Amino acid sequence: MEVRDGRPVQVDAFGVRGDVVLAAGPWHTSGDWWTPEAWNRDEWDVALESGGVYRMFQETGSGRWFVEGAYD
Repeated sequence: MEVRDGRPVQVDAFGVRGDVVLAAGPWHTSGDWWTPEAWNRDEWDVALESGGVYRMFQETGSGRWFVEGAYD
């Protein structure tokens, strides 16, 4: 993921590549805070130039990005 001014501008993941034309987010989410496996992340919905729309997230601790799913 390439980010400029805090917003995703390009995706380069396995099977998902392209320029971001629209990005909504971030939504700060967390879960399992009561367990040792607690998680925190920032979620985005991104539309790519190719027409695909995806839910992406960045782990706040590691900074790593993931593609969570695609919208139909």
